[in-house]
Amino acid sequence: MSNSPLPEERPRLWELMAKTFPKYDEYATETTRGIPVVVLEPSGGWPRPEGRSRRLARRQGAPR
Repeated sequence: MSNSPLPEERPRLWELMAKTFPKYDEYATETTRGIPVVVLEPSGGWPRPEGRSRRLARRQGAPR
């Protein structure tokens, strides 16, 4: 499931995206269009360990 963040959430999420992939900031300076920020949420199909994302769970040592 995906949705757009609230306008007040966008700056925080953009900063998080840019820390994860710095080219976002570079690209933003090279275009005049607004770059969408989308919030993705699991729709089911796999259990999340203790409510964490799979990537975070792996970083913290949870089995795959």
